[in-house]
Amino acid sequence: MVADKKLIQLNKDLWLRFLKGDDDAFVQLYTLNVDAMLNYGLHFTPLRDQIKEAIQDVFVTLYSKRQKLSQVENVRVFLFVALKNNLFLLFNKDKKHYQIDTVEPVFSLELSAEDAYIINEREIELKQCVQQMLNLLSHRQREVIYYRFTEGLSYEEICVLMKMNIQSVRNLLHRSITKIRETHMEHNKSFHF
Repeated sequence: MVADKKLIQLNKDLWLRFLKGDDDAFVQLYTLNVDAMLNYGLHFTPLRDQIKEAIQDVFVTLYSKRQKLSQVENVRVFLFVALKNNLFLLFNKDKKHYQIDTVEPVFSLELSAEDAYIINEREIELKQCVQQMLNLLSHRQREVIYYRFTEGLSYEEICVLMKMNIQSVRNLLHRSITKIRETHMEHNKSFHF
C-alpha cells in the first residue's frame, strides 16, 4: 500500500512537471505507466498492436494538448480512462470487439500463459477456480472486481473509469461478490473479500 502511494505521488509530481513543459517528465510518465496500460488494455482485447497504437495516441494527445490539461488526483486512473476511451473509439470502427448490449469494449480477466508458466500447481488450481467463478459474472461485474481487487482502486476512481455513481459501483461490487459466494460456497473458505 505504501508503494502504491509512492507511485501515485511520483506520477503526480511528474504530471505537474510535464504540465510546466518538462519533456523529461513526459518521457518518465510514459516509461512509468506504459506497461500497466498495456496490461490494462489486454483485459479488453488480445490485439497488442492495437493497444500499443491506442497508448501511443493517448500520449500524443497529452503532449499536443498539454496547455489545456490540469492537475489530476491519480494520473494512472486518468491514463486508464484515456486508454479505455481510445480503445472504445478503435472498437467502434470494428464492431466485433465489443458487447452488443452495452456498446463497450469487452472487459476480460483471462489468465496469460506467462502467469501459468511462472506459478506452481496449487496457484494454477486456485487461479482456475477464481477464473471459473469470474466467468459466472457479467463483463461489468468482472470489470469492477478487477479495478477494486487487482488494481486496488478506490470507489471514486472506479466511478470515473466505469462512468457510474458511487452507489451503483458499491451495488455492482456487492452483487458480484454475493454471486460468487452463493455459487461457490465450498470455495468460500479460501477467498476472503
